[in-house]
Amino acid sequence: MTPPDPTHEPAGDDTPPPTSLLYRNPFQIGFLLTLGGLLAFGMLAAIAALQSIVLMGVLSLFLALGLNPAVEWFVRRGAPAAWRS
Repeated sequence: MTPPDPTHEPAGDDTPPPTSLLYRNPFQIGFLLTLGGLLAFGMLAAIAALQSIVLMGVLSLFLALGLNPAVEWFVRRGAPAAWRS
């Protein structure tokens, strides 16, 4: 392998710089904006759907923790199983 010649510079890269998004095809810009809007709408809909599920879970946990002392009291007093369920 020969050492590089300092007087001879390597050939430059003649590829043009990448074009900005604003100079691309208008159809592509519209498609990407629509896709982003639909994605944002879908994420908001998913969060809204999960909100009711999480709320039900929190409420049921609160009720279970609140009623647990009463259930324990019935168990200690020897209440019939039909009353405890």
